[in-house]
Amino acid sequence: MLKKYTAGQQGTVADTTVDELDEEDEVEYQVDKIIGQRVFNGKKEYLVTWKGYPQSEATWETHDNVEDLEVMDAYEKETEEQAQVDAAKRSQAMRREYIHDKWKYSHIQRWIKSLPVPNEFQADIGKALATMKVLKYTGQEFVLLDKNILTEMKIQETVAVWMMDQIGKLFRDTDYPIKV
Repeated sequence: MLKKYTAGQQGTVADTTVDELDEEDEVEYQVDKIIGQRVFNGKKEYLVTWKGYPQSEATWETHDNVEDLEVMDAYEKETEEQAQVDAAKRSQAMRREYIHDKWKYSHIQRWIKSLPVPNEFQADIGKALATMKVLKYTGQEFVLLDKNILTEMKIQETVAVWMMDQIGKLFRDTDYPIKV
């Protein structure tokens, strides 16, 4: 049986009493949220913060000890969503790096010509391609393109914004094959 420490008014040793705690007096902690996870001794544990306690008082608990299934589900959903975001970022970084390392002007030209360019943008896109050809653009320069660089090429701002949107899609989407 656990014993509860109760301090007296004056806080001296003589003023303290020890009460016995019954099982029904056991303190029930409420889960605030789950902020992490790990595998310890072959079991998955969750880092749990408790309502009314600072984050520094968080404890590692097994699934069995976390009785709040809504908090558990919310954490699992958040973790899954974050994993998807991380995977998309890795994929985007890999595509960007591949383009940086492998693409030549001919790849840039082929990609731009594959775009559904609005008629009113055709002349500016042609200007951009011609400038990239003169400057001997490769993937190294292409991945650094931004709206300001495109407007320095005498491209209208609306066309530059559209072009940057297309480049962003190229890095994100896997629809266009980037392999050389």
